[in-house]
Amino acid sequence: MCGIAGFYLNSRLVDVESPINIIQKMTDTMSHRGPDNSGTWSDSSSGIYLGHRRLSIIDLSEAGKQPMHSQNDRFVITFNGEIYNFKNIRTDLEKNKGIKFTNQTDTQVLLEACSVYGIEKTLKLLEGMFAFALWDKQKKTLYLARDRVGKKPLYWGYVGNNVVFASELKAINKFPGFTKSLNYKSISSFLQYGYINAPDSIYENINKVEPGGLIRINENKEVHVSKFWSLDNVITDGEQKSGSKQEIHEGLESLLKDSVRKRMISDVPLGVMLSGGIDSTLVTALMQTESSQPVKSYCIGFNDKQYDESVHAKKIAEYLGTDHHEFHAEADSAIELLPSLPNIYDEPFGDASQIPTLIVSKLLKSEVSVALSGDGGDEVFAGYSRYFWGEKISAFNKTVPYLIRNLMSKLIHSVPPHKLDMMFSLLPDKLTPAHSGERLHKIANILKVNSDSELYSKLVSQWTSPKILLPEIQDQIIDLETYPGDYDIISAMQYLDTNSYLPGDILVKVDRASMANSLEVRSPLLDHRIIEYAWGLDRKYKINNGKGKHILREILYQYVPQKLVDRPKMGFGVPISEWLRGPLKEWAYSLLNEERIIQQGIFEPKPIKIAFDAHMKRERNYQYPLWMMLMFQSWYEQWIV
Repeated sequence: MCGIAGFYLNSRLVDVESPINIIQKMTDTMSHRGPDNSGTWSDSSSGIYLGHRRLSIIDLSEAGKQPMHSQNDRFVITFNGEIYNFKNIRTDLEKNKGIKFTNQTDTQVLLEACSVYGIEKTLKLLEGMFAFALWDKQKKTLYLARDRVGKKPLYWGYVGNNVVFASELKAINKFPGFTKSLNYKSISSFLQYGYINAPDSIYENINKVEPGGLIRINENKEVHVSKFWSLDNVITDGEQKSGSKQEIHEGLESLLKDSVRKRMISDVPLGVMLSGGIDSTLVTALMQTESSQPVKSYCIGFNDKQYDESVHAKKIAEYLGTDHHEFHAEADSAIELLPSLPNIYDEPFGDASQIPTLIVSKLLKSEVSVALSGDGGDEVFAGYSRYFWGEKISAFNKTVPYLIRNLMSKLIHSVPPHKLDMMFSLLPDKLTPAHSGERLHKIANILKVNSDSELYSKLVSQWTSPKILLPEIQDQIIDLETYPGDYDIISAMQYLDTNSYLPGDILVKVDRASMANSLEVRSPLLDHRIIEYAWGLDRKYKINNGKGKHILREILYQYVPQKLVDRPKMGFGVPISEWLRGPLKEWAYSLLNEERIIQQGIFEPKPIKIAFDAHMKRERNYQYPLWMMLMFQSWYEQWIV
């Protein structure tokens, strides 16, 4: 895993340092992504400069150094990622095309495949996670490509009339003349959903290459944007799976085993992130069947039982016989990380589980350089509880008149959440999930909506209406009607989550946290073959008795007793609510005090003060809206002020 950077000049840089020094500085900002080596290459006559930072995983020798040239010397590549089927591609190139390889890397296989097959065909052959820049010396054309689901990041845009790109924004910040013009639409989207999805970034003049995207920039700096893979095409053109239940299960299990097996190929130590949930347990179980030695498994826990899955992970590890390690984190661990978050994430990022992800990444890196995770199971196999809440409330809203729903909403809102919590506390714990009062108030808001799109937006929003903070900007409503298949609300929500929440939040969180610790994380459930297989399944294979991931559960029960994993989903969170009222209170107040907000001049201060005061008085639980603001403010003060 690595970091890449570069630029394609349209005019000479004047009154600044040499372009070679600039590309070196850009790559040096990402030394955490590639601590093992660095390299640059340039052709000043064409105005192209490429840089690379290397984290050595396959073929640790100097022969794998980048940027790398094709054997015919037409192409140069700077590549970040892993190609899991590179050995199969290499075999074909050797036997049928006569290519002689000089090292064991997947980089050289990718480069020679592009040279022989062409970039479009090669992209469709690849199984893996990647972002790369390929320079065609003959056509003086730059290609930028990103993997199908967006595992690896790639920013690009214009500084003046020069094209600049990098794995992280901090590298682009080093290019002379870069202006930090804020994209207010992105700020609104961030406050509402907690992340900034492709193709937007926090800056007006910089974009993200979209998942499955290919950008071609010719010598006239004309840009052509296309996609070599999209979930839309999978849904509309994909194969619907037929056969017996046993055949369907065996087909998926075979893919899962192959995906895990390929992701265990490494020349450095390997482990697995084991939370104890369905997805990570399945990945761990399959890894253990492939290994002759106990797999190294890792988990993080908290003293707050609402957030602690370590006890479940430990039982599963004992059953599977893994070499298990766990780490307990409290508020002190979060406080230590706070100053580093803006630098690690580069743009505002509001998923509070970034903290345990950073902690467990640091723990893993102390013993391994590669780890597998269970990311993707919820989106691909319908695991989120909001899918089922959404379906039920959508049906209710379509059958009950608005006047009645509005009255019900007002009645719920007449009782503050903290008083509802007091009432619910009289019931058995198993009947009352955490923050029941807040959940009921959220349902009350959704009862008033008149479309599935508005319902979904409210389900996934933090600041339900950022317009109260940014009066000049419209709220960002996500349109479920863009779903390309035969419409049902759960499939539409899965589709949007896979296209937005997954690459914009989950994969950003894991990539930045792991790479900040020079750790590579691989996600077997996000193999595009598994995604395509899942979208070809009838609903009954994913959803059964109001639960998602039905087929994954049934496969898992062959490896682990059902009683060890069949429990309510906890998520991977931290007790931010109490931390903000306790050890993080002074930090939060210093960033969100009214004078500071007014001086900054971006947000309306009153709604922030109301939310902060209500949270501190325990009248409401505004942990997530406040965390959005805190992450924006801390980012702004590091990168803009």
